[in-house]
Amino acid sequence: MTKFVYFFSLYFALSFGMLSAQSSSQEAGVKSNVFDITASAKLGSAILNTSDYIDLSGNVVSSEVLIGYTIRNRFKISTGAALTNFNANVFVGGQQFGLQSQFLQIPLKVNIGYDLVKLSGPQQIDLVFGVGAIGSYQLNEELRGADTETDNDTQGWHVGLVVELGVNLSIKEDLALGIFLENNFPNTELAEGDEVSLDNRLVKFSFNYQF
Repeated sequence: MTKFVYFFSLYFALSFGMLSAQSSSQEAGVKSNVFDITASAKLGSAILNTSDYIDLSGNVVSSEVLIGYTIRNRFKISTGAALTNFNANVFVGGQQFGLQSQFLQIPLKVNIGYDLVKLSGPQQIDLVFGVGAIGSYQLNEELRGADTETDNDTQGWHVGLVVELGVNLSIKEDLALGIFLENNFPNTELAEGDEVSLDNRLVKFSFNYQF
């Protein structure tokens, strides 16, 4: 419960800051700010930290949708949801099992962009850095063997840090493609007891539309 309050307190604090920035920009006559939606596909490796097994290395595939709000064409606050699937092999009692674990992840990030290369028309390449908090909830976990299939108990919320670095290619004024390196760092102080967390290292491919 403490982690849940911690994460969503941060969520509402940044949301309030976003609204305040919008009001300030409008009063100062700055160019109107922009909302956007970003759909991403992510893949890579991860370490599953849990009390049920030793730390497990495996593969991760994730899909994500975020709503963002850009302030003064440089700073962006975004949040949304990702569905993340972790797969690994586990040996129990001398037998090999396939472990599949699914997580709902809710990031809250702040990104800053820098102009790298100006191409023709609205096309340009930007360097983008992002950092924020990410809440993860384990939806389900299955352990599959040659003749058996077991559903394990899920273990609730965990909050960690997310960092990303990549480039965006603006195709049109309202469309952009991106490629990023993303790391999720679990908060080890909150990962004690029976809790479970993911330490992800991902490559992210994104499609962004402004409206």
